[in-house]
Parts: sequence; structure tokens; C-alpha cells
Amino acid sequence: MNRKQSFRQTLVLFCLFQFSFFIFSANAQVTIGADKAPESFSLLEVTGTTGGLRLPQLTTVQRNALSVSGKDLAEGLTIYNITTKCTDTWNGTAWVSDCSGGSDNLVITTQPRAFNWKETEGAGTLLGIGTDAATISVAAIGVAPLTYQWYELPTNQNVAPMTVTDGTGGDSDAFTPDLSALGMRRYYCQITDANGNSINSDIAEVAVGCGAKTVAGGWSKFMCYNLGATVTTIAAQKSTSSVVYSYGGSGVTPDNMKLSPVYGDLYQWGRKTDGHQKRTSAATTTLSTNNDATLPASISGSFIKAPSYPYNWVDVTKAVTADLNWRNQKNATYDPCPTGWRVPAQGEWSDIFRGGSAPGVKATAVTNTWSWYSAGGTNGYEVKPDGETTTLFLPAAGYRAYSNGELYTVGVNGYYWSGSLSSVYSLNLAFNGSIVYPAALDSRSRGFSVRCIAEL
Repeated sequence: MNRKQSFRQTLVLFCLFQFSFFIFSANAQVTIGADKAPESFSLLEVTGTTGGLRLPQLTTVQRNALSVSGKDLAEGLTIYNITTKCTDTWNGTAWVSDCSGGSDNLVITTQPRAFNWKETEGAGTLLGIGTDAATISVAAIGVAPLTYQWYELPTNQNVAPMTVTDGTGGDSDAFTPDLSALGMRRYYCQITDANGNSINSDIAEVAVGCGAKTVAGGWSKFMCYNLGATVTTIAAQKSTSSVVYSYGGSGVTPDNMKLSPVYGDLYQWGRKTDGHQKRTSAATTTLSTNNDATLPASISGSFIKAPSYPYNWVDVTKAVTADLNWRNQKNATYDPCPTGWRVPAQGEWSDIFRGGSAPGVKATAVTNTWSWYSAGGTNGYEVKPDGETTTLFLPAAGYRAYSNGELYTVGVNGYYWSGSLSSVYSLNLAFNGSIVYPAALDSRSRGFSVRCIAEL
């Protein structure tokens, strides 16, 4: 090919290129990625099988900083929001997210902590998973300004949520609840953006005082320690060195081997506080002839051994109403618990384990986690509503036998009376390091621990 032919061919190609450019510019239709004409409804078509169209990547803060408000030409502006992982489009009034079903992009980025607890009444920090805090808080993003309102869920589920009336900061992102009363309250926060769109947070439970959640979602308020114990806080109970001991039948054991400031006293079922509950109290084989074991006078304050059926500390032919002493409603004469407290019902022990009366390994617990503590100090069960925060500690305090008045399985087993009966027996919570028996049956002359529950 000579120079003249080469020049002519080049000129033709240049003219064709210019013509094609004019055609595309005139029609404003372009296809990228394929040798095809764009469809009549397309201004731009991008085709391919090895990649996609990537929009500008902005955080919510960066998106909100764009100067688009009041500018008609900004309508339809689209970005990918790397904070919410959604595509956002400006509709002339607000940013609309493809993740929110067409409503404004109001998103909660940090939910309130699900469970919060304080051991004693009064102001202070709340324990729970993560960092201790004096408040329950929420964080959200959306069209500013955002407003906040906290609500309390009443115990009665048929009653509508109430605007909080306790604590401080009920209209801000951080709410400080009132911690002056025992029990559990449930709160949530409603967040509203500048366009009037609202979203509700998850529920935050706030409990004050020792206790545990029930299978129905309520809260059982227990005393923090066994009757007769002098170490009262959960942390101190766990860290206090307590003896592990069981009677071996080989003579008298020194009293100091039987004592612990954590274990507390051991009551015979239905008896009031008269000294018999002390681990070192004298033992007698004389049965009581009245309901409170004051007759004959020689047995008052003594642990009564009952080696024969029905293994009761009282002569049932002479004191036939002794099985009414505790029961499920408080009897102020015989119930050993202080004012405002009583011996629990069997169902109240079951409700913090897994409901019902069947025993089970600790892993079968419902609502609360039951963790056996044996890391030094005092052995027993830690009850944890959120799997981490110990809100109730039940020491393995052992028992006193009705046959000989001696102590057994101290530091290994726990036995806690209820006020419930079955035939000539009474029910109790019993456990070891593996299995929990929420409705064990035992004779009323055995000496078991008492852990009081708040009166209904």
C-alpha cells in the first residue's frame, strides 16, 4: 500500500469515527461493555458478566454533609451507605434507603443492654454484659434532629406502655432509671427523626436486689443470703473460705469444723427460730407435743431427732396442725423470715430453674444459667439471668440428719426448704454440682437451709 492509499484510508476511518460520535451525542444513548445498540428506553447501558457498577461509598455522616437540601437538581442523587450497608437516594426531602421499605433511613446502631442489675437499692452503676454503667442508652442515625422518649412496660401485659415517670433523662439517648426499689422493670426507647418517622429499641430489663428471672419472664426477689449467715453480699460469700465436711460416724467432730459465716442455719420444716436451727445446737429424741416445739420444756431450742416414720419432729397424734406452720402464705407466728419475707413455695424454686417439678442437669435450666462455683471460697450455684451476671448465689450448705443430728455433705450439696407439702413430706430445692432437683421430697425433721423470698 502506497503513501497516498494509506492516507486516504486513515481519512475515511477518521470520518467514520466522527460520524459515530455525532450519532451517539445526538441520541445521548451509549452501551458500555458490549457491541450492541442501547435499548430505546436506555440512555446508558452497562453490560458484562465479570463486574458491576459501583456507586460512591459514603458513611451516613458524609452523606448528611452533602449540600442537597432545597436543591431540586439533587433529586435522584444515589450513593451506597457504608454505615448501614444500604443504597440511599435523595427524594428532594429526605434520604430514602432501599433497606427500609421506602421510609426514611432511621437506624438504631447500638441497642440498650438487654439485662442490667444492681445488688442493693440506691443510685450506682448497673452490672451486665460489658462495661458497668449508671444508665441504659441507645444510639441511632437518621435525618437530624433525632428525639428520644423512654417507656416502661407494665407487668400487666394488657396495659399500654407508659412514658417513664422515674429516673432522669427519659427524653434523651441515655436514661438513668430509679434504683430505689427491689424488683425488675422493663424499658424501651422510641426514637423519632426530623421527618416524623419512629423506631423502637429493644427492651432493656433493669433489676434491683438479689433474685432471678422466672420462666414467665418475671423476677423473683430473694434475700441475698441464707438465714443465719453473717456474710451477706454475693461476692463476699463466694470468696469466703468455707469448710467442706461430711460426718463420718467416727466420734464427735469439733464445732469449728461445722461452722461457716456463709452457710447459715439449718431449720427443721415448720419450726420457728428458737435456737434449734444452729448447727451446734443440742439434739434430743423427744418429740414435740405442740406445734412450736416448746413442750415439753426440755426440748425447746433443741434439734429433734426422729429416726422412725413419719420422721417428723412433732408427735402428729398430739399436734395435728403443725403442717400449717409454713405453707405457701406466711404464718407470722412460725415463719422464720423477717418482715416482708417468707419461706418460698415449691413453684417459686421451679420457676427460676426450668418450671415444673422434674429434676435436670444444670445445663437444662431455662431463662437463668445455673453455674456451679468451686473456684475457692464457698461452693454453690451462681444463678445468672444473662449468662454472665450472678444475681443469686446458693451455697452448698449441706444438711443435718434426722437420725443422729449430724452434718452431712457440707460444701457438696445444698437443700433449701419450700413451704409446700406432699403427704407427710415437705418439698425442697436440692442440688449438687451436676443436677438440680427443684421439687425434692424430704422428711420434716431434717435440717435444711432457708432462703427467704419477698412476700407477694
